[in-house]
Amino acid sequence: MFTQVVKYEWVMRPLVEDFRKRTVEEGNDALPIEKFDPDNLQGETWLCFVDGRIASLVVAEQDHYATKDPKVIRACRFHTLKKYRNLGLGSKYLLPKVITSAKQQNYDCVYWTHDRKNKALNAIYQLERKPIKHEHLKEDNIWNSIKFDRRWLFQVDKKSDMLQNVYYVDLKNNGYTLNPVDCVVWNEN
Repeated sequence: MFTQVVKYEWVMRPLVEDFRKRTVEEGNDALPIEKFDPDNLQGETWLCFVDGRIASLVVAEQDHYATKDPKVIRACRFHTLKKYRNLGLGSKYLLPKVITSAKQQNYDCVYWTHDRKNKALNAIYQLERKPIKHEHLKEDNIWNSIKFDRRWLFQVDKKSDMLQNVYYVDLKNNGYTLNPVDCVVWNEN
């Protein structure tokens, strides 16, 4: 099995559209055409190929949702096809690539959100458990630098009842704290 992470370029559009189609077939709505155009965004799209086909994708865009801070990157639109989910593509390849790229571009912070109802993934992000097959996470400095922001929950749309936990990495290790101005529900706990 050959795995490769590549930054999206316009010539890859047909491959992304094929990936988008496969995500919809799996019942996922993370990549709707009206919200994700890889040729028109303030950020980068990273593709993880397995044996020549896109298996996973993540977008790293300037945060125009919660903080609106031009020094903050929001990792979003993350999806791994079901066939590849046991490979740890996000933790091994995509998240480290997003974080490394953001550091190189002198951003202060990368954050992402995840539905708080998904107990298993939240336990991993909160370092309460590590996937058995992913021993690399124990030694990974990037993984160990993830912070869980318990002060607030992300709500992309006031009409939605989905609340999401917020995770971030302070890229400069200078005590950066996210300061949301929108899409925020302050946590009373």
